[in-house]
Amino acid sequence: MDQDVKRELEEIREISEENNRMLHSMRRSARIGMFIRAIYWLIILGAAVGAFYYLQPYLDSLLRVYKNVEQTQQRISSFPTSWDGIKNYFSSTSTPQR
Repeated sequence: MDQDVKRELEEIREISEENNRMLHSMRRSARIGMFIRAIYWLIILGAAVGAFYYLQPYLDSLLRVYKNVEQTQQRISSFPTSWDGIKNYFSSTSTPQR
């Protein structure tokens, strides 16, 4: 019976060591995965900030063009549509000649 107990204890020890190696491997894989995920998100966020920094002058230019178009549209909509209104508009905006 003493031999059986020794054999079983040895088998339990081997299983425990194998289990310990597997657990360490799993923990190491989780740490590496977390590190890679953090780098991934840093790259994504860095690319977004870099793209905004690079595109900002173009976006500002587009915004100015949009505002100019909007102002032009407002001026056109306030322009008189009848012939009398047009004559009055030009006579009131023209400067007197000397």
